[in-house]
Amino acid sequence: MSLRDDLQYPSQDVGTQEGHIIYNTTYQVLHAAHNDWLRWMQDVQIPEVVGTGCFVKHQLVRLLEADETEGPVYAIQYYAACRQDYDRYMALYDARLKRQGQQLWGNAVFGFSSLMQVMV
Repeated sequence: MSLRDDLQYPSQDVGTQEGHIIYNTTYQVLHAAHNDWLRWMQDVQIPEVVGTGCFVKHQLVRLLEADETEGPVYAIQYYAACRQDYDRYMALYDARLKRQGQQLWGNAVFGFSSLMQVMV
């Protein structure tokens, strides 16, 4: 059984449409923290972010051709229907949720974020 098998997520059947905004964060996770961080992402962080109502879809992916000397690399992508939904997330929730992750994981997780727009 994988970690995802017993999790309840909101429906992911919302199609990605032109104009959707993707809020992407890429993380490198030290080997020692990897399993606990992954479970926390799936059990706590993703449900909290999705629960804000600012995003219509999400996906967590593992980068396959990344240097994993220090640890595996993941990207979480949250899809907002429009820029206003993303802006609302940033204004109301982002700082608090990032701070929680930083307090919990410290130097065991390094991340950077980027913002993208779906073109087709």
